[in-house]
Amino acid sequence: MNESITSSSTAEDPKFSLFRAKFIILIFLQIPAILLTVVIFIFFIIHRATLEKLQNQSTLILLIANFIRLLTTMSMPIDFYRRGYVSPSTSIYCTLWTFGEYSLAVIGEYLMASISIQRHAFIFHP
Repeated sequence: MNESITSSSTAEDPKFSLFRAKFIILIFLQIPAILLTVVIFIFFIIHRATLEKLQNQSTLILLIANFIRLLTTMSMPIDFYRRGYVSPSTSIYCTLWTFGEYSLAVIGEYLMASISIQRHAFIFHP
């Protein structure tokens, strides 16, 4: 009898419902993002002539960096929202998770900023 009370109170917990909603949203967004990234990679493989332009090369580099971030660091929050706790909950895992998340975010933002400056130079100073 106590087990049914505990399991039903867990299922009705607002924190559990919020985690479940975040899990569903991230899954529905991550799967199409991975598929579209793979389609873009296939496009670059089939149409190698598009990589002759410097703008497209920088876009490919940014795409590769964001794809790595999508596969590695986005899987950890999804697992957290699915379980409701971090597993394994060790300090080294959390440190590596935080370091990886912030490092890949900074790499992507730095690439985006430098690509934006380059595109500005290509457009206004041919």
